[in-house]
Amino acid sequence: MIASIFMDDFIIGGSSNVTRAKMPFDIYYYYLFFVLIILFFVSKFKSILPYPRYFIIIISLLFIGGVFGSLIMGLLGASFFKQVFGILFSAGAYYATIKIADNNIKSLFNKYLILSFIVAFIGCIQEVFLIFGYHNYFSNVKKVSLGFYRVYSIMGEPYFLAVALAPALYYYFNVLFGPKTIRNFNNYNIVAFGTIFLCFVFTFSTGGFLGLGLMIVLLLYNRLKSKIYFFAPLLVLIIYAKWESLNLDFYEVQVRIEDTLKGILAGKEISNEELSEMNSSSFALISNLIIAQRTLTISPFFGCGLGNHEHVSNAVFETIFGKDFLIRFGNFNAKDANSLFIRLMSEGGILGLILLVFVIFKPFVLIKGIRNPQTAYYTIINQGVFIMIIVRVVRTGNYISQGFFFFLFLYVITYLEIKKFKNLDEQPLLPQ
Repeated sequence: MIASIFMDDFIIGGSSNVTRAKMPFDIYYYYLFFVLIILFFVSKFKSILPYPRYFIIIISLLFIGGVFGSLIMGLLGASFFKQVFGILFSAGAYYATIKIADNNIKSLFNKYLILSFIVAFIGCIQEVFLIFGYHNYFSNVKKVSLGFYRVYSIMGEPYFLAVALAPALYYYFNVLFGPKTIRNFNNYNIVAFGTIFLCFVFTFSTGGFLGLGLMIVLLLYNRLKSKIYFFAPLLVLIIYAKWESLNLDFYEVQVRIEDTLKGILAGKEISNEELSEMNSSSFALISNLIIAQRTLTISPFFGCGLGNHEHVSNAVFETIFGKDFLIRFGNFNAKDANSLFIRLMSEGGILGLILLVFVIFKPFVLIKGIRNPQTAYYTIINQGVFIMIIVRVVRTGNYISQGFFFFLFLYVITYLEIKKFKNLDEQPLLPQ
């Protein structure tokens, strides 16, 4: 089950666009894991899946809103029910995994850390092969201006690799450089950190670098606490002073950031000339944002319903952008809107965005528990998952890929565990 986090490219029938176009939906090999773990859970506990109450409340609101949105847009059909089934199937399998493990979050996360190290090691080996010219062994080879190549290890693309490794990299950052309550400076942790860090950087993912920035900020906050307010401006000044050099070293990342910011700030007012100058990744994000805004004008509170952004995009893309853009770029990332934020804006409307903000920030643990050895581990997991969620919100709209619900359950459970310890600490001592 933990391995499924890294198996987004293991698709029955192959992962090529031609093969996938013939299928009504992707069938991943790890779906077999999902079926087996659910059957084992039912057999062991003699009950159907007991989703936690917080999940049932949030997902029910999203599904009910989705029904209204689909009806308003006239799109209630197979796409909506496919998303409902996919979410319940994935969430059920991961929650069953946690329950079968007796809610032992530390044990499950340790297994994830081991697999992250293995996958990152394969990514580093891939970089070595590419540098020495063994390109025929890999598909979708992309070289960056520094002379390195974008690696993806066993996964579908570099960005997905960065997403999957983000919580592990943040954990090792804190194990080596974080507070004393979590620090464990040994040879294995040094090697694991170095391997995962190198592989993470070799993805050259814009979302990955955003995550790396958040990791550094949270690491400094964990170490410095109130002193961060002094060091944060200093860090900004250093980055500003080195910005021109960074632009030259990471040209591709810089271009994607500038194009994306330009598009977001301009919104619907951006001209076709400006759109035509963008790289394909930035255009995918901005075009989906413009289409989502169009959906909100028709159904502002409920959006177009789960799974229906693609239908809206196919219907209006050529009308909004013209045939030239369709030929040049294609209707990129119409299935997932290229961003969880944009997809929920389109498919969930204002209700979807409210639920998204609640899910992101309600369970987030900024500093609580970091000074307590009993809760420090939970805090680091919580913060690492928060970083991964932010990266997903910005750059991928798939509701279930890269073990999303596994991490989401870890996010909430670690918050509840820390809250439980905090409440115990605050209780007055009873007389003996």
